[in-house]
Amino acid sequence: MLTYGKFKFLDLIDMDWEKEMELVCPVNKLGKVTLYQTNRHGSSDGANAPAFLSAIAPQVVVVNNGPRKGMGQLDDAAVPVNPSGARLAPFERNGYLRLAKLPGLEGIWQVHKSLLDADPSHNTAQDMIANMEETADCKGNWIKASVARDGTFTVTNGRNGFSKTYQAR
Repeated sequence: MLTYGKFKFLDLIDMDWEKEMELVCPVNKLGKVTLYQTNRHGSSDGANAPAFLSAIAPQVVVVNNGPRKGMGQLDDAAVPVNPSGARLAPFERNGYLRLAKLPGLEGIWQVHKSLLDADPSHNTAQDMIANMEETADCKGNWIKASVARDGTFTVTNGRNGFSKTYQAR
C-alpha cells in the first residue's frame, strides 16, 4: 500500500483469496483504495475475492494481465461456492465482470487485451488497453498513473496517449 495524501495505491502481487480475506475480514485493515493493481494478473482463480474487492472498493483498477494470462480465464475452482459457502453469481467467475460490477468503480485499465475470452464485453474500452496484440508482437506499452498532491491522478495509456484524470475520493 502506498499513500500520498488522499491517494491510496494497492498492489498485493500474487496474494491468494485466503490472505486477501485476512486483510479485510473481520476488520478491513486496508480501507478503501484509490487505485488497485489486481492480484494474479487479474484472474479470478483463487484471487480477487468478491468480498475483498467490495471491502477495498477501488475507484480505478489496473489489470496487469497478459494476452493469455490472468483476466479472461474462468474461475472454475470457485464454482459452485465461495469460502463462505454461498453460490457465486455467473459474473463472479470472470475477472473482468467481477471488477466491472463493483459499485463506484470509475475505470478499468488493462496492460493487455485478454485473448482468453472471445466475448468483447469481457475487456475494457480499447483506449484503456495498452497492448492489443499477441505476445510475440507485443510492443510492451505501459500504463502510468501520475499523482498530484491535491489527490488528482491521471492514468495514461502508453500505446495511444489516451489519458483520463480522476479525483481521489
